[in-house]
Amino acid sequence: KPDIVGSPPAGYQIEKIKVSPDYVKVSGPVSELRDIESLFTEPISLAEMEILNGKTVVEVPLVLS
Repeated sequence: KPDIVGSPPAGYQIEKIKVSPDYVKVSGPVSELRDIESLFTEPISLAEMEILNGKTVVEVPLVLS
């Protein structure tokens, strides 16, 4: 799940957020994984995004701890 922070620049609004890939495979000890329902990205600041032709693509790492 994306961790969205802030608001988009003035004059813009969020129409759609798409995460790709739709899922990830994690492995590790069952004791560490059993309660995981979802993973989040590092925070994504909307205020700092550069918009090109009405779209923005951002690559961010997942938070694994």
